[in-house]
Amino acid sequence: MVRRSEPAVPDELLLARRAASAGSPPSEVVSAYLRSYGIAPRRIRKHAREVAIVGEVLAAERPRSVLDCPCGWGRLAFALAGEGRATVFADRSAERLGLFRALGFGRLGPVLRADALSLPFPDRCFDLVLSAHLNYHFDRREDRLRHLRECLRVARRSALVSYHGALSPRRALRGLGALRGRSPLRTMRSRDLRSEAAGAGFEVVAVHLLSRFSGHAYVLLRRAST
Repeated sequence: MVRRSEPAVPDELLLARRAASAGSPPSEVVSAYLRSYGIAPRRIRKHAREVAIVGEVLAAERPRSVLDCPCGWGRLAFALAGEGRATVFADRSAERLGLFRALGFGRLGPVLRADALSLPFPDRCFDLVLSAHLNYHFDRREDRLRHLRECLRVARRSALVSYHGALSPRRALRGLGALRGRSPLRTMRSRDLRSEAAGAGFEVVAVHLLSRFSGHAYVLLRRAST
């Protein structure tokens, strides 16, 4: 019996380029992008869950201004835009911003290049700040906390930030892998998250878990009433 090998995961920029060159509508672009990974059901369910979380938060917080950083090539752009909201899209990658514009998402709001660790905005500039799939890419714990602080600094009312929790099966397995030369999973401890939030005048309102295995979750933080 011949075992079929798992399909290789293509580079996301290549997938986005293909979607852009095909001229597909934005909703079809996202679906095609997720299907291309060869494990479509899991990725599409996860994306649908993220869109639902964003929609739930928007309904609860009712922001009039939103920052999406990093916006990437626009996977969550349509979930954020509309209903009279002024949405700003930012990313450090010039290439991803080029794809964002090429896919037509630039009509949803201003697009600019920005470093999430040093946002070029004044304090309390946006009603809601969204930062998805970035925190766990920072190698240093100090940078993961700095990223959270920057999100809270420019948030007037609330922030929605995704991160990997410190207690998860994936982290435990990755820790064992580190003994063989693999790096540990980049996480944020609950007490650090709550401490940083409190120090910035915020409180944790809800944690939306995306995966029990990885500990990947979105935390909603809201400025505490004074």
